[in-house]
Order: sequence, then C-alpha cells, then structure tokens
Amino acid sequence: MEDYQQRVVDEKSELDKRLETLTKFLAGEVSATIDAEECVRLEKQQSLMAQYSAILQERIDNFS
Repeated sequence: MEDYQQRVVDEKSELDKRLETLTKFLAGEVSATIDAEECVRLEKQQSLMAQYSAILQERIDNFS
C-alpha cells in the first residue's frame, strides 16, 4: 500500500470514530439539553460526515 493510500485509510478510521461518537451523543439524553438549532446543525454534520466516510471508502475500494 502506498503512503498516500495508508493516509486515506487512517483518515477514514479517525472519521468513523468521530462519527460514532457524534451518533451516540445525538442518540443519548445529553442531546436533549442543547439548543434545538444546535442539534439540527449537529445532525447536518453527522450526515455530511457519513457521506465523507462513504467517499473515502469508495477511494479505498478503488486502490486495488
């Protein structure tokens, strides 16, 4: 695996960990304590992070 390819794999791994943390936060009771508009922004962020992760996975799948 090339260096740049490993960086993409590492980036996806880090992103997925952050996405999992955000998803758990939004599913938990703590999210009820934040402003509704902020919650909407976090949900948008979650959606975009998931899309970004999917694109990185497409790139990884294409490495072979």
